[in-house]
Amino acid sequence: MEYSVIQRINELIEQRKENVSKFAATLEIPQTTLNNYMLGQRKPTFGLIDSILTHLPEVSAEWLLRGVGRMYNDSVAASKDVEIAKLEAQVEALKDVIVRMSEPQPQQRKSVG
Repeated sequence: MEYSVIQRINELIEQRKENVSKFAATLEIPQTTLNNYMLGQRKPTFGLIDSILTHLPEVSAEWLLRGVGRMYNDSVAASKDVEIAKLEAQVEALKDVIVRMSEPQPQQRKSVG
């Protein structure tokens, strides 16, 4: 069986860790409308595809429509890789701070005035 647009939308919802209600809110469409698409009661329309691509510009149109390529555009993936690298560097810096803070501190002398 061909991997359909609805199956890809379902994969997108799962990847975003959302439910149909939250995804419908993201797309600014009624939940019942999205449910009808997901249950196969309505065929995907241009309006649905346009709403996904407008509200989630990081999603690849080629992937959504034809199942070709990656779910997300390469520029978005590269940008996320840069953000991940920055966060990893911040984590390492925080680890260093924690190590330094856990080391015994030299006793300070009290000044007598």
